[in-house]
Amino acid sequence: MFSKKIALRLTILLAALAMGACENDMTVTLNSADKRLIVSGEFTSDTTVHSLYLSRSGSIVSGRKQAFITGAKVYVTNKVDTIYFVESKDTPGLYQTPTKCYAVGGQTYYLSINGVDVDEDGKMDSFSSVSKVPVAIKFDSLSSKYGYNGDNRYALINRPFYQRTANGPDYTFSYMMVNDKVLYPLSKRLGSGEISGHMTPTKHYKEGETYNLYFSLDSEPVAKGDRLTFITFNFTEDQYKFLTAFDNNTDGDPFLDNMYDQLVIPSRLPTNIEPANKAGGYFLVYSISRISRVYQ
Repeated sequence: MFSKKIALRLTILLAALAMGACENDMTVTLNSADKRLIVSGEFTSDTTVHSLYLSRSGSIVSGRKQAFITGAKVYVTNKVDTIYFVESKDTPGLYQTPTKCYAVGGQTYYLSINGVDVDEDGKMDSFSSVSKVPVAIKFDSLSSKYGYNGDNRYALINRPFYQRTANGPDYTFSYMMVNDKVLYPLSKRLGSGEISGHMTPTKHYKEGETYNLYFSLDSEPVAKGDRLTFITFNFTEDQYKFLTAFDNNTDGDPFLDNMYDQLVIPSRLPTNIEPANKAGGYFLVYSISRISRVYQ
Protein backbone atom coordinates (compact mmCIF):
# COMPACT_ATOMS: atom_id res chain seq x y z
CA MET A 1 0.00 0.00 0.00
CA PHE A 2 2.82 2.39 0.95
CA SER A 3 4.74 1.76 -2.29
CA LYS A 4 1.57 2.31 -4.35
CA LYS A 5 1.01 5.72 -2.72
CA ILE A 6 4.61 6.75 -3.41
CA ALA A 7 4.31 5.64 -7.02
CA LEU A 8 1.07 7.60 -7.45
CA ARG A 9 2.60 10.78 -5.97
CA LEU A 10 5.66 10.45 -8.20
CA THR A 11 3.42 10.09 -11.24
CA ILE A 12 1.43 13.22 -10.31
CA LEU A 13 4.65 15.14 -9.63
CA LEU A 14 6.19 14.20 -13.00
CA ALA A 15 2.99 15.11 -14.81
CA ALA A 16 2.95 18.52 -13.10
CA LEU A 17 6.55 19.16 -14.01
CA ALA A 18 5.87 18.20 -17.61
CA MET A 19 2.88 20.57 -17.85
CA GLY A 20 4.91 23.33 -16.25
CA ALA A 21 7.71 22.83 -18.73
CA CYS A 22 5.24 23.10 -21.62
CA GLU A 23 4.21 26.56 -20.39
CA ASN A 24 7.78 27.93 -20.54
CA ASP A 25 9.23 29.54 -23.65
CA MET A 26 11.91 27.39 -25.26
CA THR A 27 14.71 29.14 -27.13
CA VAL A 28 16.71 27.18 -29.70
CA THR A 29 19.90 28.72 -31.03
CA LEU A 30 20.62 27.74 -34.61
CA ASN A 31 24.08 28.42 -36.02
CA SER A 32 23.63 29.98 -39.44
CA ALA A 33 27.29 30.98 -39.85
CA ASP A 34 27.90 28.16 -42.28
CA LYS A 35 29.46 29.97 -45.23
CA ARG A 36 32.02 27.45 -46.41
CA LEU A 37 34.14 27.25 -49.53
CA ILE A 38 33.04 24.22 -51.57
CA VAL A 39 35.68 22.84 -53.91
CA SER A 40 34.95 20.45 -56.77
CA GLY A 41 37.86 19.71 -59.08
CA GLU A 42 40.49 17.33 -60.30
CA PHE A 43 44.02 17.17 -61.69
CA THR A 44 44.99 13.93 -63.42
CA SER A 45 47.78 12.32 -65.43
CA ASP A 46 45.79 12.86 -68.63
CA THR A 47 47.12 15.58 -70.93
CA THR A 48 44.07 17.82 -71.04
CA VAL A 49 42.55 21.06 -69.72
CA HIS A 50 41.75 20.49 -66.04
CA SER A 51 38.85 22.13 -64.22
CA LEU A 52 37.93 23.23 -60.72
CA TYR A 53 34.65 24.71 -59.41
CA LEU A 54 34.42 27.06 -56.44
CA SER A 55 31.22 27.95 -54.62
CA ARG A 56 29.94 29.11 -51.24
CA SER A 57 27.72 26.68 -49.35
CA GLY A 58 24.07 27.47 -48.92
CA SER A 59 22.10 27.47 -45.64
CA ILE A 60 19.12 25.32 -44.74
CA VAL A 61 18.49 27.68 -41.83
CA SER A 62 18.39 31.05 -43.57
CA GLY A 63 17.38 29.69 -46.96
CA ARG A 64 20.46 31.24 -48.55
CA LYS A 65 21.22 29.53 -51.84
CA GLN A 66 24.58 28.20 -52.87
CA ALA A 67 26.59 30.81 -54.79
CA PHE A 68 29.57 30.55 -57.10
CA ILE A 69 32.89 32.12 -56.08
CA THR A 70 34.51 34.51 -58.53
CA GLY A 71 37.76 36.46 -58.44
CA ALA A 72 39.84 33.76 -56.75
CA LYS A 73 43.51 33.13 -57.43
CA VAL A 74 44.05 29.40 -57.97
CA TYR A 75 47.17 27.41 -58.78
CA VAL A 76 48.66 23.95 -58.32
CA THR A 77 52.36 23.19 -57.98
CA ASN A 78 54.72 20.28 -57.40
CA LYS A 79 57.36 22.73 -56.12
CA VAL A 80 59.03 22.62 -59.56
CA ASP A 81 56.29 23.66 -61.98
CA THR A 82 53.37 25.94 -61.13
CA ILE A 83 50.13 25.76 -63.11
CA TYR A 84 47.58 28.54 -62.74
CA PHE A 85 43.83 28.03 -63.16
CA VAL A 86 42.13 30.84 -65.09
CA GLU A 87 38.57 31.91 -64.29
CA SER A 88 36.07 31.27 -67.07
CA LYS A 89 34.43 34.34 -68.62
CA ASP A 90 31.29 32.41 -69.47
CA THR A 91 30.77 30.08 -66.49
CA PRO A 92 30.77 31.62 -62.98
CA GLY A 93 32.81 29.63 -60.46
CA LEU A 94 34.69 27.62 -63.10
CA TYR A 95 38.49 27.77 -63.14
CA GLN A 96 40.55 25.94 -65.77
CA THR A 97 44.17 25.47 -66.82
CA PRO A 98 44.84 27.74 -69.84
CA THR A 99 46.56 24.92 -71.75
CA LYS A 100 46.67 21.14 -71.72
CA CYS A 101 48.86 19.77 -68.95
CA TYR A 102 49.18 16.67 -66.75
CA ALA A 103 50.12 15.40 -63.31
CA VAL A 104 53.11 13.10 -62.87
CA GLY A 105 52.65 9.84 -60.98
CA GLY A 106 54.57 9.60 -57.72
CA GLN A 107 54.76 13.36 -57.22
CA THR A 108 52.99 15.48 -54.60
CA TYR A 109 50.88 18.44 -55.70
CA TYR A 110 49.87 21.47 -53.66
CA LEU A 111 46.67 23.37 -54.42
CA SER A 112 46.39 27.02 -53.38
CA ILE A 113 43.19 29.09 -53.37
CA ASN A 114 43.34 32.68 -52.11
CA GLY A 115 41.97 36.16 -52.66
CA VAL A 116 38.42 35.25 -51.61
CA ASP A 117 36.26 36.37 -48.69
CA VAL A 118 34.13 33.26 -48.28
CA ASP A 119 32.64 34.03 -44.87
CA GLU A 120 32.09 37.69 -45.89
CA ASP A 121 33.79 39.12 -42.80
CA GLY A 122 35.84 41.66 -44.74
CA LYS A 123 39.05 39.60 -44.57
CA MET A 124 40.54 37.57 -47.40
CA ASP A 125 40.69 33.79 -46.86
CA SER A 126 43.28 31.30 -48.06
CA PHE A 127 42.80 27.58 -48.63
CA SER A 128 45.13 24.74 -49.56
CA SER A 129 45.27 21.03 -50.32
CA VAL A 130 48.04 18.44 -50.60
CA SER A 131 47.71 15.26 -52.67
CA LYS A 132 50.09 12.60 -53.90
CA VAL A 133 49.49 11.08 -57.33
CA PRO A 134 49.71 7.26 -57.31
CA VAL A 135 51.94 5.77 -59.98
CA ALA A 136 49.55 4.22 -62.51
CA ILE A 137 49.26 0.48 -62.84
CA LYS A 138 50.90 -0.76 -66.04
CA PHE A 139 48.72 -2.77 -68.43
CA ASP A 140 50.39 -5.72 -70.13
CA SER A 141 47.66 -7.09 -72.41
CA LEU A 142 43.88 -7.30 -72.89
CA SER A 143 42.04 -10.50 -73.72
CA SER A 144 38.39 -10.59 -74.80
CA LYS A 145 36.14 -13.56 -75.53
CA TYR A 146 32.47 -14.48 -75.25
CA GLY A 147 31.36 -16.72 -72.41
CA TYR A 148 29.22 -16.76 -69.26
CA ASN A 149 29.88 -14.11 -66.63
CA GLY A 150 29.35 -14.24 -62.87
CA ASP A 151 25.60 -13.70 -63.33
CA ASN A 152 25.44 -16.69 -65.70
CA ARG A 153 24.70 -14.40 -68.66
CA TYR A 154 26.35 -14.82 -72.04
CA ALA A 155 28.62 -11.81 -72.42
CA LEU A 156 31.92 -10.53 -73.74
CA ILE A 157 34.44 -11.22 -70.99
CA ASN A 158 37.33 -8.72 -70.88
CA ARG A 159 40.43 -9.41 -68.82
CA PRO A 160 43.20 -6.81 -68.90
CA PHE A 161 46.43 -8.03 -67.33
CA TYR A 162 48.54 -5.53 -65.43
CA GLN A 163 51.48 -5.14 -63.08
CA ARG A 164 51.45 -3.19 -59.84
CA THR A 165 54.23 -0.62 -59.79
CA ALA A 166 56.14 0.96 -56.92
CA ASN A 167 54.12 3.70 -55.19
CA GLY A 168 51.06 2.33 -56.95
CA PRO A 169 47.43 3.06 -56.09
CA ASP A 170 45.54 1.87 -53.03
CA TYR A 171 42.32 1.43 -55.05
CA THR A 172 41.35 1.34 -58.72
CA PHE A 173 38.07 2.02 -60.52
CA SER A 174 37.70 0.61 -64.04
CA TYR A 175 35.28 0.91 -66.95
CA MET A 176 35.10 0.11 -70.68
CA MET A 177 34.75 2.09 -73.88
CA VAL A 178 33.46 0.60 -77.14
CA ASN A 179 34.30 2.69 -80.21
CA ASP A 180 34.88 5.70 -77.92
CA LYS A 181 31.47 5.27 -76.26
CA VAL A 182 31.92 5.44 -72.48
CA LEU A 183 30.27 2.62 -70.52
CA TYR A 184 29.60 2.86 -66.76
CA PRO A 185 31.86 5.84 -65.91
CA LEU A 186 32.52 6.92 -62.34
CA SER A 187 29.97 9.76 -62.54
CA LYS A 188 27.23 7.24 -63.38
CA ARG A 189 28.13 5.09 -60.39
CA LEU A 190 28.17 7.95 -57.88
CA GLY A 191 24.85 8.17 -56.11
CA SER A 192 24.09 4.49 -56.61
CA GLY A 193 25.65 3.36 -53.32
CA GLU A 194 27.72 0.83 -55.26
CA ILE A 195 31.13 2.53 -55.43
CA SER A 196 32.73 0.41 -52.72
CA GLY A 197 31.69 -2.73 -54.59
CA HIS A 198 33.29 -1.54 -57.83
CA MET A 199 36.59 -0.35 -56.38
CA THR A 200 39.47 -2.83 -56.44
CA PRO A 201 41.91 -2.69 -53.49
CA THR A 202 45.49 -3.11 -54.69
CA LYS A 203 47.56 -2.58 -51.54
CA HIS A 204 48.01 -6.31 -50.96
CA TYR A 205 49.27 -6.95 -54.51
CA LYS A 206 53.00 -7.42 -54.93
CA GLU A 207 55.04 -5.05 -57.04
CA GLY A 208 56.02 -6.44 -60.43
CA GLU A 209 53.66 -9.42 -60.38
CA THR A 210 50.95 -9.78 -63.02
CA TYR A 211 47.25 -9.65 -62.12
CA ASN A 212 44.04 -9.27 -64.11
CA LEU A 213 40.95 -7.15 -63.80
CA TYR A 214 37.54 -8.31 -65.00
CA PHE A 215 34.81 -6.59 -66.97
CA SER A 216 31.89 -8.18 -68.85
CA LEU A 217 29.63 -6.60 -71.48
CA ASP A 218 26.25 -8.32 -71.71
CA SER A 219 24.15 -5.36 -72.86
CA GLU A 220 26.48 -3.75 -75.39
CA PRO A 221 26.80 -5.57 -78.74
CA VAL A 222 30.41 -5.92 -79.88
CA ALA A 223 31.26 -6.93 -83.43
CA LYS A 224 34.46 -7.73 -85.28
CA GLY A 225 36.47 -4.58 -85.86
CA ASP A 226 35.11 -2.70 -82.81
CA ARG A 227 37.73 -0.96 -80.71
CA LEU A 228 37.69 -1.86 -77.02
CA THR A 229 39.35 0.42 -74.47
CA PHE A 230 39.79 -0.45 -70.81
CA ILE A 231 40.32 2.53 -68.48
CA THR A 232 41.39 2.51 -64.83
CA PHE A 233 41.50 5.39 -62.35
CA ASN A 234 44.23 5.01 -59.72
CA PHE A 235 43.25 6.44 -56.32
CA THR A 236 44.78 6.86 -52.87
CA GLU A 237 42.96 5.47 -49.84
CA ASP A 238 41.87 8.96 -48.75
CA GLN A 239 40.29 9.56 -52.15
CA TYR A 240 38.54 6.18 -51.95
CA LYS A 241 37.08 7.11 -48.55
CA PHE A 242 35.79 10.41 -49.91
CA LEU A 243 34.23 8.81 -53.01
CA THR A 244 32.45 6.11 -50.99
CA ALA A 245 31.16 8.67 -48.46
CA PHE A 246 30.00 10.95 -51.26
CA ASP A 247 28.37 8.01 -53.04
CA ASN A 248 26.42 7.07 -49.92
CA ASN A 249 25.20 10.65 -49.33
CA THR A 250 23.85 11.52 -52.79
CA ASP A 251 21.11 10.31 -55.07
CA GLY A 252 21.16 10.08 -58.85
CA ASP A 253 23.85 11.66 -61.03
CA PRO A 254 25.49 14.45 -58.99
CA PHE A 255 27.50 15.74 -61.96
CA LEU A 256 24.50 16.93 -63.95
CA ASP A 257 24.76 20.27 -62.17
CA ASN A 258 27.11 21.29 -59.37
CA MET A 259 28.33 18.14 -57.65
CA TYR A 260 27.29 19.33 -54.16
CA ASP A 261 23.79 20.63 -54.93
CA GLN A 262 22.15 17.54 -53.47
CA LEU A 263 24.05 17.56 -50.20
CA VAL A 264 22.24 19.13 -47.27
CA ILE A 265 25.38 19.58 -45.18
CA PRO A 266 28.60 19.32 -47.24
CA SER A 267 30.78 19.41 -44.10
CA ARG A 268 29.63 15.93 -43.07
CA LEU A 269 31.82 14.47 -45.83
CA PRO A 270 35.62 14.04 -45.76
CA THR A 271 37.60 16.88 -47.33
CA ASN A 272 41.22 17.48 -48.25
CA ILE A 273 40.76 21.26 -48.28
CA GLU A 274 42.27 23.18 -45.38
CA PRO A 275 41.19 24.79 -43.12
CA ALA A 276 38.60 22.00 -42.93
CA ASN A 277 36.30 23.98 -40.61
CA LYS A 278 35.83 26.55 -43.38
CA ALA A 279 35.73 24.27 -46.42
CA GLY A 280 34.09 21.25 -47.97
CA GLY A 281 34.47 19.22 -51.12
CA TYR A 282 37.54 17.60 -52.58
CA PHE A 283 40.35 18.20 -55.04
CA LEU A 284 40.94 14.80 -56.67
CA VAL A 285 44.48 14.17 -57.93
CA TYR A 286 44.95 10.77 -59.55
CA SER A 287 46.52 8.85 -62.43
CA ILE A 288 44.81 7.05 -65.31
CA SER A 289 45.75 3.80 -67.07
CA ARG A 290 44.50 2.68 -70.51
CA ILE A 291 44.77 -0.25 -72.85
CA SER A 292 43.01 -0.77 -76.21
CA ARG A 293 42.59 -3.47 -78.82
CA VAL A 294 40.47 -4.18 -81.90
CA TYR A 295 38.08 -7.09 -81.31
CA GLN A 296 38.60 -9.95 -83.76
